[in-house]
Amino acid sequence: MFSTLIGRTVLHVVCDYAAGDLASSEVLGAVSDQISASTRLIYTPVLAFNTVHTGFVSAQLARRPLKRDRRVLYINCAPRGDKKERRANNAGEGLVYGELRNGTIVVAVNSGYSLSWLRDDFVCLYEANVADFGSQFRSRDNFPAMVGWAAASWFGRLWRGRMLGAKLDPHAVIPPPPGSVVGYIDNFGNVKTSLLRGDELTANFQPGETVVVTLWRGWKDTSRIPLVGTSSFPRRSRNSCSKRRARVLKRLDFPVAQSSATTT
Repeated sequence: MFSTLIGRTVLHVVCDYAAGDLASSEVLGAVSDQISASTRLIYTPVLAFNTVHTGFVSAQLARRPLKRDRRVLYINCAPRGDKKERRANNAGEGLVYGELRNGTIVVAVNSGYSLSWLRDDFVCLYEANVADFGSQFRSRDNFPAMVGWAAASWFGRLWRGRMLGAKLDPHAVIPPPPGSVVGYIDNFGNVKTSLLRGDELTANFQPGETVVVTLWRGWKDTSRIPLVGTSSFPRRSRNSCSKRRARVLKRLDFPVAQSSATTT
């Protein structure tokens, strides 16, 4: 908790509301009401109801080395997909509070894969003492108070009162990250996947080698030709590819981009 005593606070808000949308402005306004004027606020939108995209982006922001600033992430993507039965009073996935090894503080809706890439980084994880029901717009009406508590100094937290509930085991309540999926596509069309160096699917590939990657779109396969070690697809004849074929068997909840880029 020493990090809550010193340094400037940087608050990353990661939500599935489009930048410039009224919803994002309302959420940012509600969060701003709960934080100090010195807190720097950065907004990063993710795809609607897409917890793979949310989890990948959140991990990228959370794992950046800390220097002298405090970092807080407010992550909200709530497709309400954890239960099939009818929900009462707009209930949804619960909010959690956690701290990572590098000192980053996380306040997040624990939905799908939203926290999967951070699963092994938590040193503590708790239920948040805020209502997960009562509003269709919980990210504006219910959750900002918890974000304000997390971003506050030690004295500010003491004044606001305790907002942590039961302690949680990250490995019991957060699923592991999915394998062989597209995690993020930037505005240049570069694609980042969940494949890691040493994975069985890519273990024998060499930088600069040409391969064929197949994505499953639900109704048909889409193949493109990337170079190993790059994030975009060069415009070249399909006949120039090697005989190696990397096949992504499952797409989960991330849609294939409607462009020439898929994955590497």
